[in-house]
Amino acid sequence: MNLLKANLGFTEPGFCIVHSHYQQTKGHEMTHVISNYSTKVINKTGLINEGTAVCFDQTNQNKEQIVKDWLKANDKKISIGDLWADWKNYPEDLTYPLSGLFVKELIDRFGKEKFIEFFSNQTYENAKLIFGADLDKVIKDFENKINT
Repeated sequence: MNLLKANLGFTEPGFCIVHSHYQQTKGHEMTHVISNYSTKVINKTGLINEGTAVCFDQTNQNKEQIVKDWLKANDKKISIGDLWADWKNYPEDLTYPLSGLFVKELIDRFGKEKFIEFFSNQTYENAKLIFGADLDKVIKDFENKINT
């Protein structure tokens, strides 16, 4: 932290640098590098960028149960729109597994080709352009599943 001004476990994709430690998942930081070169990324968001890395982190964690347990313990409901707009306003204990689940849902519903097309500009507005009118229904269904 003193030398690099970053916590352990980070990636600088532009330089193909991955700094990892034994408590990290095998795939998270590597996914940041690989996904950075999947397309020309012009706009990153925490929800999508971190969600992609969590989605492909190569763990067998039950992310849905982790999210539901967190929401129950904190008496909260999630809003993907709020999370998309204000990523840093939520704790990592919630955002990381939740974003991984959401990215998986987008890929499952719309396919990897459309997801990669969207990945270059990770805003909600671009998601609407790429995924179309079905996006809002997917978000609503996802929120209903997670919030119950």
